[in-house]
Amino acid sequence: MIQDQDFPVLTKSRRVSPEILKILQSIDTDRVRETNATRALLTTIGETELASVPQVIEQDLGPDHPELAKLLHRLAVMYHSSDNLNKAESLYRDALACAEKAFHEPHPGVRSPPEQSRAAPL
Repeated sequence: MIQDQDFPVLTKSRRVSPEILKILQSIDTDRVRETNATRALLTTIGETELASVPQVIEQDLGPDHPELAKLLHRLAVMYHSSDNLNKAESLYRDALACAEKAFHEPHPGVRSPPEQSRAAPL
């Protein structure tokens, strides 16, 4: 079984194929570019199967689960890298909305910007 720290619940799911997990692992979210590995893996499954994964995950984990947000983001990057910008934008928006629900509290290591001094100029 494939192990992925980003998707610990998905790796245990029987409803998500190992091929889908390989595709998700191969997507480079640091750089928006299509890789040969991703392209090769995409030929093994249909786009319809890949597009159905978010619905499966939402049914299993709920609409505000962190793994759903990560999945939507990786799919958005994949479509962005292949210049399908309309699909990518929709997925980026869905990922953001899901992440805002899933991660409702800011990470403790992230500080808000300091307030600017409101003192009257001399």
